[in-house]
Amino acid sequence: MKKRQSDILSRLQEKKQLDLIQLAQEFEVSERTIRGDIQVLNELLEGKAVIRIAAKKVSVASETEFAKTVSELMGQSDYYQYKLSMEERKAIEALIMLCSNSYTTTSSLAERLSVSKSTIVSEIKELKELFEDHGLQLRPKTKFGFEVVGEEYLVRSFLLQLIPNSGNKEYFSSTYTSLVEQEIGRGCSRERVRHILLEQEHAYHVELTDGSFKDVENYLVAVSNRWNAGRMQGKAPAAAGKGLSQMAKEILDRLFEELELPLPLSQKETDALCSLLERCKYIRNEIQSDKDLINLQMQAAAFVYDVCGALKIADQISFAKYTSLLNHIDSSLQRLGSGQPTVKNPLLQELEEAYPHIFSVVEEKIKPLNKLLGETINRDEISYIVMYLIAVMETSRQQKKPISAVLVCSSGMCTALLLQAKLKQNFNIEIEDILSLHKFMGYDLDNVDLVISTVWIEHPEIPSVHISPMLTEKDIELLRNVIKRDVMHKKMQEENQNPVSDLILNYVQEYHQIVGQSDSQDNQEYRRLLMELNQKYTRKSSPEMKGKYLHELLCEDTIQLDVHAQDWQEAIRISGQLLLQHKDIQPRYIDKMIQLVKEYGPYIVFIPGVAVAHAGFLDGSLNLSVSLIRLDEPVCFHHETNDPVRLVACFSVENGRSHLLAFFHLVKLIADKNILKCILEAKSKREILDIIKFYELYGKEDD
Repeated sequence: MKKRQSDILSRLQEKKQLDLIQLAQEFEVSERTIRGDIQVLNELLEGKAVIRIAAKKVSVASETEFAKTVSELMGQSDYYQYKLSMEERKAIEALIMLCSNSYTTTSSLAERLSVSKSTIVSEIKELKELFEDHGLQLRPKTKFGFEVVGEEYLVRSFLLQLIPNSGNKEYFSSTYTSLVEQEIGRGCSRERVRHILLEQEHAYHVELTDGSFKDVENYLVAVSNRWNAGRMQGKAPAAAGKGLSQMAKEILDRLFEELELPLPLSQKETDALCSLLERCKYIRNEIQSDKDLINLQMQAAAFVYDVCGALKIADQISFAKYTSLLNHIDSSLQRLGSGQPTVKNPLLQELEEAYPHIFSVVEEKIKPLNKLLGETINRDEISYIVMYLIAVMETSRQQKKPISAVLVCSSGMCTALLLQAKLKQNFNIEIEDILSLHKFMGYDLDNVDLVISTVWIEHPEIPSVHISPMLTEKDIELLRNVIKRDVMHKKMQEENQNPVSDLILNYVQEYHQIVGQSDSQDNQEYRRLLMELNQKYTRKSSPEMKGKYLHELLCEDTIQLDVHAQDWQEAIRISGQLLLQHKDIQPRYIDKMIQLVKEYGPYIVFIPGVAVAHAGFLDGSLNLSVSLIRLDEPVCFHHETNDPVRLVACFSVENGRSHLLAFFHLVKLIADKNILKCILEAKSKREILDIIKFYELYGKEDD
């Protein structure tokens, strides 16, 4: 297979349809030559006509058959079947020498690459210059061949440049990429490396994009072979940050353990991998270590609610989108805080022209975050936040019986969310999760009706459909056919159900009737009626969510009703005292909560009449917990619009994000005026706990 043919094959993998005339012009050959290339490719693909030419278009006849046969072809590729270009051959020759544990002869290179020895000899001079350009020497030894001499970090740096990766601007065919991976993977189990990397992704709540995952996988495969040859990192090219150092160390420790190496694992190895991880792109990234992290998270969470309230979509944002947006904001703030370059948004101009109002709202509401960070978050970073908000706003909410689906996308979370919004504009589809391809492989699909993917996948039990990230008319028609043929007949009839706020109002009304009719709240009849009432409204089990529910963190000991406070500081102290008595915080945690408000202003009052106080997990927090006090008379926190405050909640937090689900539910619950009214008028702590519990059990999450 010639390079041109491999290039055509790779492009068909990406686009599924190419223009015949444009291909001929690009490769500077005739249309007839391109037709001949297609014939050769069909012969290689098990002799099946999976690629066709019609109306000057080169297209895939069957996506399933095409993907399957191409995958098999890539796995069987060798240098006899695929004819390397001169530049590709020199890169492979350099790669073989870099991966070699000893000397490399011209004869062995010629045999490996299926070319004459004279061809290799003629290219040695250029190879020597290439190595010198990278600070290395290609040293000859008579009767032995050539040996690479130089610092280990320079060897690895050059080696990584030769491996096609997600950051390369140059185009590489999938066949060439497969051959390169075969070279660096000789003697090392990719499956073992992939398994370790997947484990650490899960352990550290990090999800790499598919491109970044492959980059790290290739690096670890190459490094494992260098270790086996006794080559350890003695010097790193640059100092690494601390954010991912523990993850990097554990990945390398696991590899060392499985390889059973007697060599010591140096800090330089950890630094080098850490530097690579910090350059990677993420779908989700929840690693945090900063002492002020929780304050940053709460400020960001307050911003999300504030901006959603201003755009009138606070009741529409789901926990999944809420955490996704927080992940992006956290990532942006960390990049800015550490001086890393901004991620440019190629859609910035189009977004500014189409959604000026959203930009205006975000820029106004993000000012407290700018103050906390000490610099202004720029338009590119803001534009990604705008994309998340657009995805929420454009999501259709008129359909009541959605199809449950997962979306597999390798392009990153913003692209996936925009595609998700487009899908919901055209279909009654509920996207349960957005996954990278490697995460999809182990995903539980028990409650999923449909798999939608921007990359080709095959699942024998669940209907799946391959679409473009742009969701073309052809994709829409394909989806309709799959839904009609494979999905809809499996769907059960819609179960009628009252909205959660109506449910709570009904409960409160019946609860008050029982209280009003009872002479004593200690008698047996009263307890029986309350038990029946609770059974009536809690017959459904809670949906599974990550994190603790608010009603699980609150208890009657951490709720106090109609207490008096002289000012906002005393209100925070009273709320904090409940957690102190419950042994969830140390005394200094209360002082820190007050100090944060003095330092950053009353941002904790981001909902009218409600304050959510907190400090960091290093400021004296012992356990994840929540307290709630209702004041007899409201107090002023000096907020421009949301004073006075009647309810004060206090969060004691742990490192990470375990508090976010409870925080999210608290915000959504008290943002509902009907439910807030019920809490303000509740006759007991038990009633408030039940209101919160019913909300969390019945509240429907819409993605």
